[in-house]
Amino acid sequence: MTNLPTAATPASLGVARAQHQRQTVNELDQLGALHGWGLEHLAGSIGTVVHGIDLRAAASPVEAAALRLLFAERKVLFFRDQPLTRPQHLAAAQLFGELEPQHPFAAIRGLGYEHPEGIKQILRIVHDEESVGVENNW
Repeated sequence: MTNLPTAATPASLGVARAQHQRQTVNELDQLGALHGWGLEHLAGSIGTVVHGIDLRAAASPVEAAALRLLFAERKVLFFRDQPLTRPQHLAAAQLFGELEPQHPFAAIRGLGYEHPEGIKQILRIVHDEESVGVENNW
């Protein structure tokens, strides 16, 4: 943060942080608008729904960099209504970095984890009467 009060108090730091968050959100909104995306921020500093993006289309290097910046700032991104094939899903995930070969829990059988079409980088979590899931224990 820049321009912190010299005699910082918890209240003044909170005000400075809120001002920084508003500035960052405004800058991210401008970045999204450059790419034709609408950004719906869900909370002050975490979570954004990205509207107007089609993850089936190959992202340009500039778009990929913008998504990585948005992800770094907002920590969680949501892309609604994306009918992705498995290869498109992998390509979209790789916009954010190298993929792990397989999640460690995926090797545990009987917990409701599946690899659609044998693709180890995609983990489908299924909850039903036979599998209650354990992901909340991470």
